[in-house]
Amino acid sequence: RLKMQGYETLAAHDGTSALELIEKWEPDLVLTELNLYGIDGLPFIHQIQQLPVDNTPKIVVLTEQRVEQTISQCFKHGVDDYVTKPFSPVELDARIHRCFH
Repeated sequence: RLKMQGYETLAAHDGTSALELIEKWEPDLVLTELNLYGIDGLPFIHQIQQLPVDNTPKIVVLTEQRVEQTISQCFKHGVDDYVTKPFSPVELDARIHRCFH
C-alpha cells in the first residue's frame, strides 16, 4: 500500500537488520511492531534514536498491545504515534501524514 502511494519502502526481517538498514538508508519514517525477533520494542526504539544519522526518523508503532503503561513508555521513548491493530489503511495513511505536518 505504501509503495502504491509513492513511498520508497524497505522491509527488515528482525530488529537487528532493521537497525542496519536505518543507519545505511536514513529513512524519514520507521513503522515497527513492538514484538520483534532478536530485540524488544523499547530497546529497539532507543537504539534507533542513538544511531549516528543526520536526522532521526519518525517512529510509528503498529501493535496489538493496548496496555496504557506500554503506550506511555513508547511516547516517553520518543515514538511519534502508536496505532493498535486492527487498524484501517485510511487511519494509517492519516497518521503517517500527521508525522510530517
